[in-house]
Amino acid sequence: VQTCALPISPIYDKMFEVANKYKIKKFIHAGDFWNQDQFSYFWIATEDMVDFADELAYSKKIVDNLTKHFDDVRFFLGSHDIRWWRAMYDRGKCGSYETVWKLLENDKIHVSSYRYCEVGDEWRINHPKNTVRVGGLPAIRMGAKFNRSVIFGHGHWQGWVWDPSGKHMLIAPGCLCDPQKISYKMLWDTSHDEWIPGFVLVRDRTRATVFNEKSDWDLYLGKKKK
Repeated sequence: VQTCALPISPIYDKMFEVANKYKIKKFIHAGDFWNQDQFSYFWIATEDMVDFADELAYSKKIVDNLTKHFDDVRFFLGSHDIRWWRAMYDRGKCGSYETVWKLLENDKIHVSSYRYCEVGDEWRINHPKNTVRVGGLPAIRMGAKFNRSVIFGHGHWQGWVWDPSGKHMLIAPGCLCDPQKISYKMLWDTSHDEWIPGFVLVRDRTRATVFNEKSDWDLYLGKKKK
């Protein structure tokens, strides 16, 4: 489970190593795969934008790589993913949200118009409308509302905590983008938590491990230190 925007972080390759090590064959993307600055409501300088044709070509390579490594690849929409669709819809040029994913020209991916999915009886993975901080009241309320452990995207930060009952986990998975190369992240200071490249592994539908650039890869991948 992961969330990303372009360009990707070096931890992206670590995700495949972990998946191969633990024979993980299913992949879920928790929204904001695209960036789509050209279609944003917000003002963005032309020189700070990536041409959408280049973003599309780069995105196809990423998705082709995902479907090569995983048997089951699933996407649902985030706030950035609908920018192009919204611009086309307002002009009467397209209907379903699924039109967004057809741009990738990969029939192996599974997509949903919903902004969440459930894994087993324990996990809800979502891209909430509001940006949710780990341990904050909105995260606690989501866990209580759904009576499940929740992995929530949208914020690009990372961390996890037990809910007040000690039965469920509340996890921000991080992102697979390189924060240093995202213009709207680097051009303005905000009070938001720092973006952390990372991803989450859910095993046996009940256990989760959070990975980031400081993870002990020798431990998790079984490699001997030189």
